[in-house]
Amino acid sequence: MALHEKGPLLGDELPNGARFTPQARRYVGGLHPPWGRGQSVWYLWGDERAAMKRFVQQYEDEIRETMDAKNNALSTRLDDALWRMLCEEFFWLVSTEDERTEIAKQQRKTRSKQIQDEIDAEADEVEEVDV
Repeated sequence: MALHEKGPLLGDELPNGARFTPQARRYVGGLHPPWGRGQSVWYLWGDERAAMKRFVQQYEDEIRETMDAKNNALSTRLDDALWRMLCEEFFWLVSTEDERTEIAKQQRKTRSKQIQDEIDAEADEVEEVDV
């Protein structure tokens, strides 16, 4: 399987496009652009981080526009773990200082309360240790 040998790929880079056998399909995930154009990034389960890097590099401009939009289609379509991963990869790979500030605000709005409480508790523990 090409995904095993080469890592995350766009549909047109796959030997059979984005058509997978039923046996292979259960091991494959995809990151799909919500803006109506472009190709999905396909990956083997467990390779989400590399797939997200490829997605961010492939769609930097579109992601930037989506991050600036009032209704962020990416944050509503991705689960919390993938959304955080997208924000991290965008932050480290391509963002400007102003975008980093906005990403932090967006993450706070889209995280579930339980996850945000856990993050805040961890931050409090770190502050106590540093003091």
